[in-house]
Amino acid sequence: MRKIIVSCPQDLALELEKNYYEITVLQQLIDRYIDNHPEIEDIFETKIGFNLLQRLTEKQTNYETLKNILTKNVIPEYLQNHSLNWSLDFLNNEVTINILCDCEIPECPKE
Repeated sequence: MRKIIVSCPQDLALELEKNYYEITVLQQLIDRYIDNHPEIEDIFETKIGFNLLQRLTEKQTNYETLKNILTKNVIPEYLQNHSLNWSLDFLNNEVTINILCDCEIPECPKE
């Protein structure tokens, strides 16, 4: 597997990190709410449960949009149609791209 590291704009990295954190917190709040109220059959029919789920859905949608922006604007164009995955290091604003296919990619730096 080949690997390339590229930088990510700081504002995009911060926005992704913020959304990731908020999603994690909302998931934990929902889990705690469910654990603390076992007597409620459909927790998401309550006002609090519905609002938490709605906020979580909005954050997840925004997070997916930001990931698509990163994929389109940060991943080099010559890799766009190849099989790959990537991870963002929030500390360094670096995207590690793992190229999963065995295609010959002339533009790709040699290891």
